[in-house]
Amino acid sequence: MAGLSNDLVVGLASYLDARELGASFALVCKRFGTKQARDDDDDDDGAQTLAEQAAWLSFQQGASDEERACLPAHDGESPLSLLRELQRLRARLSFDQLLGKGISYPSPDDLTLSPQPPGRGSLERSTVIIDTGCSESTVISDHVMRAGKHFVTFKGIGSHEDLSIGIVRPMKGLANQLDSVQYFYPLFILNDAVQDTVSRYRNDSWGNSVIGYLFNVPNPLAYNIQATYNWNDIASSSWHGESIKEPCTSIGRYNPNLDASSLLLDLDRGELLLYQGGKLCGKIVSGIQGIFCWAAVVRGHGLIREAHISIERGD
Repeated sequence: MAGLSNDLVVGLASYLDARELGASFALVCKRFGTKQARDDDDDDDGAQTLAEQAAWLSFQQGASDEERACLPAHDGESPLSLLRELQRLRARLSFDQLLGKGISYPSPDDLTLSPQPPGRGSLERSTVIIDTGCSESTVISDHVMRAGKHFVTFKGIGSHEDLSIGIVRPMKGLANQLDSVQYFYPLFILNDAVQDTVSRYRNDSWGNSVIGYLFNVPNPLAYNIQATYNWNDIASSSWHGESIKEPCTSIGRYNPNLDASSLLLDLDRGELLLYQGGKLCGKIVSGIQGIFCWAAVVRGHGLIREAHISIERGD
């Protein structure tokens, strides 16, 4: 390896994924002697090690224009981290955190979906089961959306009397810290200890102190009801009480009897849009800033049997 040029080593290593570059490739360099990185880093976004140079090359050659628009590099972010985020962007979406009671992942025998295709991501975790004892529980995807356009479809929503879907700030690991909570609604927390735990996730990448926006899916048994959404500011007095509800004045043609709804989060324009059957129903909210994750809040009261909700990416 010592006799190979830097460019050749970097080119070959660029075929490895982020995990292999961060582990296996580093061990190879250590075994055969770490090669000196190039002094001229104008073409590799500041990458210093050979692994970072390979990660940057892999990202530049493999990411589409749309993917690059979704992944602007944060200040000080390494190429390895950026390559990991590209892999997460391509992976199957899943509900990574379950907060509250009455909600669980299905067992393999419960799944009636088609087999999982090759690639990363958990088919089992893309669906959750809601039982009749679910009072107010939240499911969150840990995939962080930082820029660009992101489209998602929530399925199985037609069987729910009370359901909200939308976006909240990244709070990875929150479920482990709040594993005993019976109820959890991210837009307001009455328990001081829970408030303090959630508040610690706030940082400059949020853009402002709004913790999330959730569209209230209309009840299929109630007609001619104005579509609404809820939001809250973690620094406001309402954070200690009720969330703020506002009408979605631009939403039209929404059919509450359909079993799926889609959301388009356009972070470049700061908008959250609602779709059904591939057709635009309208804008939920504008003025969005910062980074977000997909989330849903479900309530099981009114259910006569178990129900489910699933999440999947779309174009």
